[in-house]
Amino acid sequence: GLVFLTLHHVDNSEFEWLCEVLDYLQHCCDFLDPKAIENPEYTSKQTSRTQIILTFDDGFRCHKEIADECLESRNIKALFFIPTGFVGLAGKDALEFTQENFFPNSKPRQLPLGSYDAMTWREICSLIASGHTIGGHTGNHPQLSKIPKLDLKHEILNSADMLESKIKVKVRHFAYPFGSIETTCQSSYLVVKERFGWAYSNIRGMFHESPSRHFIYRQNIVPNSPVWLIKAIIEGRLDFRYRNIRKLANLRYENS
Repeated sequence: GLVFLTLHHVDNSEFEWLCEVLDYLQHCCDFLDPKAIENPEYTSKQTSRTQIILTFDDGFRCHKEIADECLESRNIKALFFIPTGFVGLAGKDALEFTQENFFPNSKPRQLPLGSYDAMTWREICSLIASGHTIGGHTGNHPQLSKIPKLDLKHEILNSADMLESKIKVKVRHFAYPFGSIETTCQSSYLVVKERFGWAYSNIRGMFHESPSRHFIYRQNIVPNSPVWLIKAIIEGRLDFRYRNIRKLANLRYENS
């Protein structure tokens, strides 16, 4: 089956781990260009190997470095979700945005100043030139279930318009900030469905289990996880922990 595999922040010291994971996965799986999902016929293709679409959330500068150092030599194309309010921030400004918007209920890892810098618009356009895909991720990464409906449209629609105006490419994909059942809602789902072709949660599950193409399940992996755990995640052996959450998501979003 098809698996959407997602990463968030990856420190430079963890690039070697990521390269080892990618090498392992390329032996047993096929990485797809995210644009493949836009082909109406892709779901009919049968394969004996697991197919993976790699995604990165939040627009950290380390993602551009990963694309250059880890993905290019392996011919892997990925999908990068960008919160427009974060673009270009560096140093203390980037760290403050990260703490307030990505980790509102916890603290990011204590890393040297600059580790949480964001990509610039030039770097994002460079990803596109290299064949990668860019998706929307709101303006300021809010919990969509906790903001007024008028703000939903500003965060989701206006940020996508701004993103398109900067990168000069149609934005067809969207990732819900945080992507949990608690931080999404029917109102945000309907706004997203109106604007995008595909949208992604952060709930564990395989693509074929997703309630709709506007609430696609993904498998999140954490830096320095052992290969045996990555294998178990890819095979869906951790999904049982999310069984009840997926049932609720299916009730809320299926055929909506």
